[in-house]
Amino acid sequence: MALILAGAPAGTFSAYAIALQDFGLPEPPQDATFFLPVRSLCLEELAMAAPLSDAIPAGARFVASWPNGSVASCEMNGDELRSIVQGDDARILLNAMHLVLSLDAVRQRDYEVYLLSMPGAQREALCLVPVQGGSTLIAPVGEADILTEATFIQQNAAIARRRLSLTCSERVCS
Repeated sequence: MALILAGAPAGTFSAYAIALQDFGLPEPPQDATFFLPVRSLCLEELAMAAPLSDAIPAGARFVASWPNGSVASCEMNGDELRSIVQGDDARILLNAMHLVLSLDAVRQRDYEVYLLSMPGAQREALCLVPVQGGSTLIAPVGEADILTEATFIQQNAAIARRRLSLTCSERVCS
């Protein structure tokens, strides 16, 4: 059993490799690169405790490491680079990937993985969706907990409601 990672479309991978070069980074080893489809839920959906199945496709993210310890995360919109982050901020996502790869549940059944972005709540999570029945597992990025979908939705609905109660300038609207 395993974590099933989506393959990056050829054009997206090429754009990623060019972006790395633009920032002076060599192409990382293939076995040290993760490609994650990104899905997104807005603050209002979170506040209403929307199920994760309501999340919409929102690009992709590569996270990679090099033998010298460097780490980078590249957010892609199709074949275009949206952003690149290096160092500790990228390492947080890489650590989350290593956490889910080490889970007993992943050794016992197949899961597909995607990155859930919740920009209004300024949070991200890895979502592990079982290929054949069972419960979705959630690994909030930057945390050591593995949550059920119900617990995750409940926690984030409360966060979203608090954020929506703030004025736009208080919640750093974009």
